[in-house]
Order: sequence, then C-alpha cells, then structure tokens
Amino acid sequence: MYYFNNHTQKEVVPHHVSSKAKTSVANLSIREAAGLTIVYAHLKYEDNQNWTNVYEQANNGDLEVDHYPEYSFDNYTLTPDEEQALYIVNKEAAIIFTNQDHPSQGAVILNDNTRQLAKVNVSKVYQYVKKHGGLAKAKKISQKMNLEKRMAQNNIKQNSSSSSSAQSSSSNRIVKKKDNNGEIEVTSISPALQGTWYAAGLFTEKLNSKVQISSNAINGKTIYKLNKRPNSEKELKAFGEKYHGKSIAVENKSDSISIVLAESLEVDAWGYNLTTLDGVPCLVGASGAIGGVYFKTPAQAEHFTQKYKDNEEKANKTY
Repeated sequence: MYYFNNHTQKEVVPHHVSSKAKTSVANLSIREAAGLTIVYAHLKYEDNQNWTNVYEQANNGDLEVDHYPEYSFDNYTLTPDEEQALYIVNKEAAIIFTNQDHPSQGAVILNDNTRQLAKVNVSKVYQYVKKHGGLAKAKKISQKMNLEKRMAQNNIKQNSSSSSSAQSSSSNRIVKKKDNNGEIEVTSISPALQGTWYAAGLFTEKLNSKVQISSNAINGKTIYKLNKRPNSEKELKAFGEKYHGKSIAVENKSDSISIVLAESLEVDAWGYNLTTLDGVPCLVGASGAIGGVYFKTPAQAEHFTQKYKDNEEKANKTY
C-alpha cells in the first residue's frame, strides 16, 4: 500500500489499482498533484532544461509554487480558463490544473518558459509516475515544496496587448516574487552567464566538471536577491535563522554574480565572473582565490587544460 498524506486526510492507494479506477486518486490535493506533476515532467521530458532545473531544486527542498490569475514569461502569456488553476514553479515552468477543486478529476497542462508541452489526465500522470517507481519521490517533493494557494499579484504589464493562451510560445521571462515581507526575492541571472559550463583541469577543479546556470539558479540551487539588508547583529542573526541555507546574490551584474549564504552575510562571497582566456569566453569561479575556469564546450576545457596545466599562474595573468 502507498499513502499520500496531507493535513486533513489520508489516502490509501492499492497496488492493484486499474487505470479505469479514478477513485484511487480522487482525493489528491493541489499540493500532491503538483508533486506528481513535477516527477512526471522529469520522467517524460528529461532533456527539458526548465523542468530539469525544477526537479533539481525540488530535491534541494527549494521549490516555490505560486498561484497566479495569469502569468507572462517574456512574450508568452498564460491565461487559464475560469475553472482552471495556474501555478508557476520557481519562475521556470507552469502547471495548469483544469479542475482546481478536484485536480484528479481533470487534466494537467505542462508548460516550460517557452511553450506548452502536454495536456494529460491527472489519473494518467499518477499511473505513469507509479509505473516508474516515482510515488515516494512525488510525496517527498509535495511535502517539502512551498506552495501558495492564495492568488499572487498579476505580473502582466498593464500596457501589454499580449494575452495568448497556454498554446502560445515565445522565449524566457523575467519576473520576481518577493518572499514574506520583501526581504528577499528570486533573482534574475544575466543571460550571458547562463548555460552549462565545463571546467578545465586547472586550479582546484577536475576536467569537465560542470557548472549549470539558469535564469535564477546555479547547479539547481535558487539564487535570491537581498532587498532589505539587516542593520544590526541581532537582525543578522534573525535573518540567518529565517533564511538558513538560501543563497543570496550580494552582487549581480551582466557579467558576474557574487553569492553568500543567508546565515553568512558578513563573510567573503563566492561567485562567477565572465571573462576571456586567449580570446575565448570563459567563466572564472572564485572565493577569494580562483577555484576554476569553465568553458562552453568540453573541447575548449580540454584544450586549455593541456595548454596551462604546467603553468596555471600564466593562465591567471592572462585574464
């Protein structure tokens, strides 16, 4: 037997459940259905960067799922029907439940930040996740996510003439959600820094170890902007306890980002800086001293490893 729990109910799902028997998932909450959907998207769209980021962030316990009346990525606007419910996941992707009161009796519409990926009955999502052994993971994700059922403020620009449906497509988005009293909010990382970077075998890094940077996360860890800096030791301590483990961008520019943990605002930051080595764009990771140099391709990483492995100091002076 497998159990899904929430604050008010317990549901028992027998292993012999038929795909025709919707009663097995009839009482799924939005939270539980969202957890199932995230695992389903990971299994079905493993090459989709947005959903990959969401899954990694979910495993880190760093997941914000917010309810919107409608939501605009850049040129891509999602406007759910009256009976539907739109949830934005870490500003990376979107989930629309066609039946917000009883999600398992309807379908889920999956979107990344550019397009709609699929529309699937929630009962089929459940069966697919179960078949692939993902129910326990879905349960864990649903329990750890920060899900807000209250409607967030509409992020659609007032002068926008765009109001396309979930089938519309375009590119990325830049939108921010403030956390609690506005002390922090999810940041937007420069597009110039985004992508998968491969380390040269120099300094403290191993050849081809990766740094993955998305629009608001580094290696799956969401990065936050500090809006209200603590002014005293007492406030610093309270801030650190409140946001313990969250990564705060103390500097965020078009070509660099510097980060500290919320509980360590007064220590030296670590981060990445975009520069060039012998005219080739690269990312330098540092925390006081250089920790690694990263390139856009494994071939570039290999080339510069061979060139500077016996003289790292020369590489350091070349930036």
